Amino acid sequence: MWYNHKFFKYCTGILLILLIVFMFGKIEYFLRPFKILVASIFTPILISGFCYYLLRPLIRLLERIRVRKSIAIVLSFIIVGFLIALLGTYTGTIVVGQFNALVKEIPNFELFTLDTNNFIDSKWLEFIPIDTLEQKAIELADSVTKNFTKYFFGLISTVSNISTIALMIPFILFYFLKDDTVFAEGILSRLPRKYFNWASKIMKDVDTVLSSYIVGQMLVALSIGVMMFIGYRIIGIKYALILSIFAVVTTFIPFFGPFIGVVPAFLVSLTIDPLMTLKVLLVMLIVQQIDNNFISPQIMGQRLHVHPVTVILLLLIGVSLYGFVGLLLVIPLYAALKVTVKNIYEIYKHEKSHKHASKKQEA
Repeated sequence: MWYNHKFFKYCTGILLILLIVFMFGKIEYFLRPFKILVASIFTPILISGFCYYLLRPLIRLLERIRVRKSIAIVLSFIIVGFLIALLGTYTGTIVVGQFNALVKEIPNFELFTLDTNNFIDSKWLEFIPIDTLEQKAIELADSVTKNFTKYFFGLISTVSNISTIALMIPFILFYFLKDDTVFAEGILSRLPRKYFNWASKIMKDVDTVLSSYIVGQMLVALSIGVMMFIGYRIIGIKYALILSIFAVVTTFIPFFGPFIGVVPAFLVSLTIDPLMTLKVLLVMLIVQQIDNNFISPQIMGQRLHVHPVTVILLLLIGVSLYGFVGLLLVIPLYAALKVTVKNIYEIYKHEKSHKHASKKQEA
């Protein structure tokens, strides 16, 4: 029958996935407790897990030269802290200066300019309800005044939550790095003996996928940032450092990240001349070609082998569930889940074949 055709099945599956994503985005009351739980508990754990994979190669390197694990962890913290302080000392002032200059210059961009005198004298004002606008402005000012205390204490609460999370992360990260094998052994010890080897393999495969993705993405992002900065300096665009830092951050967004990262540079170039816009696009194309053909294949090693359509659907699910954080987490989580399901399916096939062989022997 026509409904058994592969095309119909694929279309039905895609429509069902999109419907599920849409419904998840609509039931805010269902997702709100989950978001609060993630923000309060899992946020420091997720950040610590991300830092764990970044610091683990350094700690293993120190262990190879016969440094005790606890001392290696402390040394890695000191090294990273020193590098951050050094980088902040030499580039922090430049970044802040460029950011402030960019913010101050935005109202002066030609794209945003408006001849206010001609606008005031124009006949369009006859159609604007000035009295209504004044009344709305008074109501807005009154509302802000009344709610100032609530907004102020809300701001203090947000800052205190961020400070608490920032203080928790080093302690959680220390125990992640120190007791990572203890955690794994504790989980394996609670499983049936016959599944010990399979569970160990699943954990190693998931660990390999997450490690290669996180460390690889960080190195690729830094490489792209350096190349974008050099390219921006060559073409002479303003705010090269802050624009390249933005490109580094957006690189972590799969598929769309490189295109989002060049948007601020593209907008700045529009305020200069069309030739500068072409130069920015040329820099992006050259950097992407170098990354796709040389850097990513060498750094990433084992790719996740995720189809572009799957990536787009995963990004829709991630942004519907948890916004920008969902964009960053959905691909590595999908890769870990994919590896887990693949291994469980292999266990199922092995058990099935073993039972079949046993029945043959009994017969």
